[in-house]
Formats: sequence, structure tokens, C-alpha cells
Amino acid sequence: MASTKLLLVNLPSGRVPTDYPPVAISRVIEGLNPGLDCEAAFYNIDLLRPTFEQIREKIRILGPQVIAFSAILTPTYKYLKGLSLYLKKEFPGLTQVLGGEMGVIYKIILKNSAVDFCVIGQSEPAFGALLETLRRSGFSTADKSLFGGIKGLAF
Repeated sequence: MASTKLLLVNLPSGRVPTDYPPVAISRVIEGLNPGLDCEAAFYNIDLLRPTFEQIREKIRILGPQVIAFSAILTPTYKYLKGLSLYLKKEFPGLTQVLGGEMGVIYKIILKNSAVDFCVIGQSEPAFGALLETLRRSGFSTADKSLFGGIKGLAF
């Protein structure tokens, strides 16, 4: 089986770009089980502030099966919702996952955006289990019962 292509992005955390190191995303990348055979790329949306069209082009070039948003602030919700719905229209088969502090409003996110899964709490174990289950399912999210046993995952 080919490696799993994963794109991790950090959403803007305010009106002004920041160059804060993406500690949470770094931990997730470092915590990926090598047995999952993931090809992980990072796109610093917070710093670069690309348009949705530029993000679409980046996804088209990289071809990930999963995009993982890291969001530290709930004021970023409007941006997440817009980007998520846009990406679902452009890439209907792309699985969308949210992690980070914004996960505290996971019910709102799952109801009003195109995010498929929210990782709540300690992200590394749940995210790894999610990737493993997605891989086994051929990256289909249709049968949510496959994901029910993953602690810290909301859908």
C-alpha cells in the first residue's frame, strides 16, 4: 500500500501573521507511528496568509488524503468554517480533521463545517488511531462505526 499523504496546517490565530513555532503540529508529526508510513507536509497558513485558491493549489500539488487543521483560538472559527466548506467543494474525498484548542467547540464545528473529525485532548494517540483506521477503510469516512472506539475523537 502506498504511503498516506498528510497535510498539516495551522490556521491564522489573529489579524497579524505570527512566526510562533508550530509546537503542536511538530509534536503531532514527531508522534506519528512510523508503521503508518505517512508522508507529512506542513503548510504555515498563519504566517503565509494564502488565499483559499492558493491553499487549493497547494493541496492539488501535494495530493493529501487527509488535511489536519490546528487551531488555537475559537475566534478563528469563521475562517475554519469558510475554508473547510470551500475545500469540501473542491476536494470532496479529502478527509478533514481538526485538533488544537478550538476542539472545545467540536459540536459546533462538526455541525456547521465540513470537518469530518475533531481530536479532543491529547492529539497524538487519537490522531494516529484515526489515520490507521482511515487507511484500513480506504480513506472512506462513510461508516462512522469504524471510528467509534477511538478515544478522544469526535465525529
